[in-house]
Amino acid sequence: MVDMNRRSVILTGATTLALPRLLCADAPVTVVLVHGAWVGNWYWQSVEARLNARGIASRAPDLPATDAAIGVNTLADRLAQTIEAVGSAVVMVAHSAAVRIATAAWDRARSSVRSVVMIEGPLPLAPPPEVIPADTRTLEYLIVKAPGIVDAGLWPAPAALRARYGDRVRPQSLASLTSEVILKNGPLPPEPTRYAVSMTDSPLAGLARKAQGVPGWGHVTLSGTHDVAGSAPDALTDLIAAVADGASQR
Repeated sequence: MVDMNRRSVILTGATTLALPRLLCADAPVTVVLVHGAWVGNWYWQSVEARLNARGIASRAPDLPATDAAIGVNTLADRLAQTIEAVGSAVVMVAHSAAVRIATAAWDRARSSVRSVVMIEGPLPLAPPPEVIPADTRTLEYLIVKAPGIVDAGLWPAPAALRARYGDRVRPQSLASLTSEVILKNGPLPPEPTRYAVSMTDSPLAGLARKAQGVPGWGHVTLSGTHDVAGSAPDALTDLIAAVADGASQR
């Protein structure tokens, strides 16, 4: 018999997160970490090490988009293949621009995705079929300020990222950052709860705060910058571990 009254509670920055605990045999869960623009799967090394130290399996696929022809659908197909190949229930964690890609992959591999954690990216809050519209605001800005990026279809890594991570960063196709995401298989399932994460010292925190009060979404605030793996690996690991624990109980 399932007891829905038990809760697993953790503190994450300024936010208390309560997750439902179901009293049943634990099911294996794998965390799939999806990196954002301009970086690679190396971005998650610090978080993967912490998850592995807790006995939590993880995968961090590399999703390069250094060709202008590579868009959201191509990357989403690759990510969905990784998710489906895991062989266990998946908690998908997506950072920044990867939220767009992860939403499309979730649509494709929905039978495998148990929970999602989306960190400061364009959330799938609108009803289908246009879950995330094209980012025309960014395109309009680039047309005026950096038309060469639009012409080339490739966006070089920002100077701040180059200074922080050196030659590990790479250009990103504009199509993978701005094209719309359309659900092919109808509305995303209402369960499980999706978690939107804001960082206290980030100009992009408002993207995640849009989830506040939206049915099916939980909002969490962590202390740190948009560079979540660099500024808050311990707090993020705590959050992921709690979500994975809740997912394994379902």
